[in-house]
Amino acid sequence: MKRWIFAFSFLFFSAIFSMFFSKAVAQTASTSPLRTHPQADSIRNERVQLEKETELKILEKLEESRLREEKARMQKIEMTNFSVVNPAPVAPLQNQTQTF
Repeated sequence: MKRWIFAFSFLFFSAIFSMFFSKAVAQTASTSPLRTHPQADSIRNERVQLEKETELKILEKLEESRLREEKARMQKIEMTNFSVVNPAPVAPLQNQTQTF
């Protein structure tokens, strides 16, 4: 019984301590001012813009490729003759028993 009380109290106080500690860290991190560098910010913005343009170009190329492949697939299907002249007879399944 004493072990259960000790375990419960330990878990309870560790939970309270972790909640208090996480709030203190969050407040410290949120109250500290961020240093900004205008030149670094402009370079970062330029990089982000270039990344967006690159990703859009990749997306366009990917979609163009998919469209070409789909058109080629459609042409292949349209040229295929699906008529069946003499279908092969289907053999009936025979009951086979297996012994174990």
